[in-house]
Amino acid sequence: MKSHIPILSSLFSYDVIIGEGLLSSSETLKKYVTPLSSCFAIITDSVVGPLYAEQLAEILHSLGFVAKIFTFPSGEKFKTRETKELLEDQMLESGFGSDSCVIALGGGVVSDVAGFLASTYSRGIPWIIIPTSLLSMVDASIGGKCGVNTPFGKNLVGSVYHPKAVLMDLNMLLTLPILEYKMGIVEMIKHGLIAQEEYFSFFEKNVKKLLQKEREPLEEAIYKSVYIKALIVQKEEKEKGIRNLLNFGHTIGHALETVTRNHLSHGLAVAMGIIAEGYIATRCASLSVESLERIIRIFIEYELDIFGTHSYSLKEIIQVMKYDKKSKSQVPQFVMIDKIGKSLAFEGNYCTPVDNGIISNALEWMFAKLENEALL
Repeated sequence: MKSHIPILSSLFSYDVIIGEGLLSSSETLKKYVTPLSSCFAIITDSVVGPLYAEQLAEILHSLGFVAKIFTFPSGEKFKTRETKELLEDQMLESGFGSDSCVIALGGGVVSDVAGFLASTYSRGIPWIIIPTSLLSMVDASIGGKCGVNTPFGKNLVGSVYHPKAVLMDLNMLLTLPILEYKMGIVEMIKHGLIAQEEYFSFFEKNVKKLLQKEREPLEEAIYKSVYIKALIVQKEEKEKGIRNLLNFGHTIGHALETVTRNHLSHGLAVAMGIIAEGYIATRCASLSVESLERIIRIFIEYELDIFGTHSYSLKEIIQVMKYDKKSKSQVPQFVMIDKIGKSLAFEGNYCTPVDNGIISNALEWMFAKLENEALL
């Protein structure tokens, strides 16, 4: 069975298909690739490539298309301008032109790099995403944001460039390591926090089933998460207003990734960011302490590896936040939730500056809370 979510706006439209065995379905691939090109650059990384790239290339070849695989080393530290440049040179050397199409096969790093490349290659060529991780399915593959990191912070150079289709093959999640799988759970929980308490409660009620990757609750969770994000990005293409809601937990989360030189994964950093920014919401909005404890408890239930001692420089974290893409005049901006499932608007911006003293208090409190919970 396949689920279909159309993402539609006056500026862009594409289909998100969720189902089993999509990668091996020549019928599905033919439907979505045929209108785009007859020449495909499959961009993947050193982990995903050996698992799926040859299979995808063979299907494309069987359909009469040209397909070539381009691989770069796996990991956030390779999400750089240098990687994009290297891939571009390889494609140019292989004769790919303006009539080509990119297929991003991998997780969020792959789709970020591949999408940014597609947006500038020959002044823009079409691309399709086949996400291979839960995080990339519910986050990176929806909304068209793509780009690379710099020494100053995450995703500071990039574009908003929408794919022509997103094909989510649930079979790929069966072999996904559980630690990587949980990173997607964090982003889905975030969607519940900013938009729908009922969806947040779904994760509270289905901890065991979701951790065991049971088919029906997992497909339902992915569908609802994509649907929530689609509703938001359809209203706004770029992060000037309501789309900022998707950055809840990310102002601090991205800073933590940067100061740890990406040793802290995106999902864990965002979980910590959600807790710290939740604390800020208890000080600057109306989020109750009981709701904040509920948020912490769900991360405990999903056994996220964030509980314990963390020793980071508060000064460095705050300094890095000045370069966050939401910052204005180097003043970091924060998304606020009023309660679980309800976000606040600030003159249409959906994010607001916060006093540095409150930010420091939030970080100190969060680190102490994570350590104390580990001792219980």
